[in-house]
Formats: sequence, C-alpha cells, structure tokens
Amino acid sequence: MTRLEAREHIIAKINKQQEEIAHPAMQQAPCKCTSPALHYHISKYARISYDITAWLSKLTGDPALKDFIPRLKDHLLGRIHGIDYAGDEQEFSDDDRSQVVLANNQLCEHSILRINYTTYDLRREQDLINPHTHADIMVLSHENDDDRHPYWYAWVVKIFHVNVWYYGPGSTNTQRPTRMDIVFVHWFGRDTSFKAASALWIQTK
Repeated sequence: MTRLEAREHIIAKINKQQEEIAHPAMQQAPCKCTSPALHYHISKYARISYDITAWLSKLTGDPALKDFIPRLKDHLLGRIHGIDYAGDEQEFSDDDRSQVVLANNQLCEHSILRINYTTYDLRREQDLINPHTHADIMVLSHENDDDRHPYWYAWVVKIFHVNVWYYGPGSTNTQRPTRMDIVFVHWFGRDTSFKAASALWIQTK
C-alpha cells in the first residue's frame, strides 16, 4: 500500500467513525441470538425513555400523534381483552381507558426489533427492523372482501414498550406492572383507482 493509499484509508475510516457518532442509529446492530421459540425479540432495556406528556407537547401539531394516548390505551385494552386486530382498533370508553395506567407516565423507545421466522426450506431465520435503516414492512392482511389484497404494508415509525397497570375486570397482576411492546406504524393505503399491472400503494394521512 502506497503512502497516499494509506492516508486515504485512514481518512475514510475517520469519516465513517464520525458518521456513526453523529448518527448512532445507523450503526449495524450485532447479531442477537434469541430463542427460536420466540416470535420476536426487543431488548430488555430501552435506548431512551420519555415522559409521554412532555414528548407529545414537543410534537404538537403532528397529525400522526392526534389522540395518541386514547388510541394507545385502546390498543392496549384490545390486547388485554384478547381482541384480534382486524384493521381498526376497537374504541373503548373513557371509563375503560381510566383502568389502564402507564407506569411513571413513561414511553420507552428501542432501536431494533428482531423477528424470528421459518423460511420456505424450513430453516429458522431472523429479520431485523430498524426505523432508521429498515423500516418498511409487510404483514398478512385481515381483509375478507372480494377485492382484498393478501398483504398490508407499513412504515415503522417507532418501537416502544410501556409498563402497564391494569385495574379493570379480570385483573390479576397487582404487584408489578406488565411490560407491553408496541410498534408504532404508518400504514400505507391501496389506491384501487390506479390502472396498471398492480395497484399503487400510497401513504395514508
């Protein structure tokens, strides 16, 4: 290696390190060995946590966060009651929502979600979702109409967990809050009026 090549190599290495320092979310996450019996894995410890009230006040005017807390509690209540998600969250009353308390009013953010799955040749593999580098996902749809599409598409905005106290009917855990993981997504909608070989997917508002 010539002196010039060595200097260019060092400069490139320094630039890469500076980019990673400036954008830590862009760093490649190391492979995480998890139990293949688990459908997914999110770190036990959050990268950062927010006071929900303060976090929302900083983002006032963002349409994606309109009625965030009621919608979050509707989602949590649906899961607590074992209601299958079919495309729209079930709306609960304010009295029902008051039975859900978020411990310390905290929203805990994670940078990585790992999904374990079985490949077509029956091997176990793991996919990685990162809102900054690998945010677009597809899931099986729950549509049952004649014009249904087999998949739904979304952009992962944030990965969270919350610790939940539930004081409603059927509550059994009163000693400590229950951790519940959340993926906050922006769904894409299908434009059925677009005439082409396949329908065009657009972002929903």
